[in-house]
Amino acid sequence: MKGDAVDWNSSLRRPSMPLSLTATVLGTWAIILSIVNISIGAYSPGRKALWSGFITQSRESNTVNMGIVLDDLIFLGLGTFICLVGVIGMRSSLEKRPKGDNESLTPFLQSRLNAFFNNLTTLESGLLSTLSSWLICIGIIFYFAWCISYNTWLDPGVYSVTISFVSFGIGLYVLDNTKN
Repeated sequence: MKGDAVDWNSSLRRPSMPLSLTATVLGTWAIILSIVNISIGAYSPGRKALWSGFITQSRESNTVNMGIVLDDLIFLGLGTFICLVGVIGMRSSLEKRPKGDNESLTPFLQSRLNAFFNNLTTLESGLLSTLSSWLICIGIIFYFAWCISYNTWLDPGVYSVTISFVSFGIGLYVLDNTKN
């Protein structure tokens, strides 16, 4: 029993690469939403999201006042913190690899991005890898195209479509990697 507690405790202190990457992506998304909200308003055309009301639904969730409020700074800080935790987790995960597989964060991410974009243009890695890359790409392009076109960055319908594409793409990627 004591050994199980030690393993559990050490696993909490040692972040996984997928969890760290997820934190980095979510933190980056929060930073982008914060910048959009501060500059042009993320709720709808001419309306700015009030993050505390939007998230908790306990007070007004938007306003026409485009001045910077405490909500903007807190959400931007939270996004930055989550992104940094993700980057630190990825570094930590890479450092704990076996000695022969020692790689720093930048080349690791570059190799993953190159593989992702290579999957968009060729079938070298197989049909599932190509399909997963395309689904993720379509989801991201759809989100940004819709949000830029209609200036509404907090639309639940757009999130539903985007999450469907991206999650199926990630699922196919995981399926393809576990198969190999």
